[in-house]
Amino acid sequence: MISVDSIKARQQFVQQAIERNAEASAATAAGKTSDFWADMFRQRRNYPDLNQIMVCRREGMLFGIGDDPQGTFEREQAYSARIHHMFARMVSNEFVTSLPETDFGAPLVFEHDGVCRSANFRMNAATTQRVMEFLDLYGKRGPVRFLEIGPGWGSCVHQLHHAIDIESCTIVDLPENLYDFFAFGPRWTTTRIGMADLPGQTTAALHDRP
Repeated sequence: MISVDSIKARQQFVQQAIERNAEASAATAAGKTSDFWADMFRQRRNYPDLNQIMVCRREGMLFGIGDDPQGTFEREQAYSARIHHMFARMVSNEFVTSLPETDFGAPLVFEHDGVCRSANFRMNAATTQRVMEFLDLYGKRGPVRFLEIGPGWGSCVHQLHHAIDIESCTIVDLPENLYDFFAFGPRWTTTRIGMADLPGQTTAALHDRP
């Protein structure tokens, strides 16, 4: 069971890692924040506290990496209908139904074709299906070692854990996004979660089970 205490522990774990690596990261080319992302971060609340993280998808705190706020409930509903119309051409209703949507962050969900999902979920389902198509195309069988650069808060990773057999998952992102990912990530894994400190050694691990 996911508890308030476990979410808080994850927040503290990733916050300590970010602070521990901040100076060394800033000295590298990859550690620089682009103008694009700097603008994104100015438009949202970063490093949400315990209460904020539990409603972050509904309150616009994932702008740029997940649910983009539309302003009113009616606009959210209309946006969901548009996304469904577009992505229904790419992903079957059966496939969408086969993947559960997490309640993390209190998403706004709307029913289309008898299935309640968020707009962000439907977009990520197209990515998940594409990954599965590539695995079939190149004949990959058995557990997959998975790398995602820029996983956002973890929606696609969550779906892939329900769709394919994953041996390990490595994620790379900016600190502000990594913080949001870690609040959610441990929900779908039953193994050790580690943080790779610079220059690349894993010096911290969080043992957590959903």
